[in-house]
Amino acid sequence: MTVKALLAIASFIVLLVFINFIPKFKEDWLVYVLSFGAVIGSTLFPVWFFQGTEKMHYIAIINMIGGVIYAGLLFVFVRSPQDYLWVPFLNSLFFIVTGYLGLRIAFRKFKLEFVFQTYSSLKQELHAGWDIFISTVAINAYTSTRIFVVGLLTNNTITGYYSIAEKIANFIQTFPLSSFSQAVYPRLSRIYAHNKQRAVRVMEKAQDITTATGVICLPIIFIFAPQIVLVVCGSAYPAVVLVFRLLLFSIFFISANAFKIQFLLVCGKADTYARIHVGMAAIGLPILFLLIDSFSYVGAATATIIIEAGIFAATFYSLRKIL
Repeated sequence: MTVKALLAIASFIVLLVFINFIPKFKEDWLVYVLSFGAVIGSTLFPVWFFQGTEKMHYIAIINMIGGVIYAGLLFVFVRSPQDYLWVPFLNSLFFIVTGYLGLRIAFRKFKLEFVFQTYSSLKQELHAGWDIFISTVAINAYTSTRIFVVGLLTNNTITGYYSIAEKIANFIQTFPLSSFSQAVYPRLSRIYAHNKQRAVRVMEKAQDITTATGVICLPIIFIFAPQIVLVVCGSAYPAVVLVFRLLLFSIFFISANAFKIQFLLVCGKADTYARIHVGMAAIGLPILFLLIDSFSYVGAATATIIIEAGIFAATFYSLRKIL
């Protein structure tokens, strides 16, 4: 928790630098400051604890109740384009409140208490989790920065179109895949500690189910993309529909790789996991900038497909060697 807090402070300093030195972001500085509450909330929420103790239902309950309240408040407070600041404010409020509730449950129900750590202890913790930390930074480098780069190289309207398409795609990607993989991970780790072959079979079964679900569902979503965008946006914007359909291809690679890439961590190959993501970040970021500069929002979606396909191929090769 101490390390997360220090990283959050460092992130806020980076945000302030961007706001002060990039004119495009300086114009809407309040949007970015209000949005930073999401980082604070993520810093507070003890996902690691609920995963490690296999008490994932707390995450589901808190997020579900908080999400319903957040959606309701959006309808209450956002009535016109002039109300746009309510969106980052309410989003940050959702993250901070759910983070606080998660922390309260962890401390109260499980009798935890916070203990200030020594410098050597923090250094040891950073060293122990370095591979996964670097992997997460690399993943964010080619996922979270896509909207940022589109905004940097295009205009606000195009950025809005791409942002909507990506948010819809992210919802389809994370629900229920993210919850399922988070729930399976600690259990798979425990099985691997006792029976490696059984762990491999469980991983392959979970991956087969996920891949088959993608093969069945994603083409249907592709066909009904205009209707989905219409429901979400109030209008079936052609640009949003096009980007959304392209991003569905990247979702297929992600779903067909979810448990394979996770298994690298289960079997103690965090270094391989890190090499794959850092390598793809090094390759993918230049591709992302190049394609967005050349093809605007379509380039961002195309770069995403290339990156996720590359991770899929690298994971397949690496896991094949290990197994």
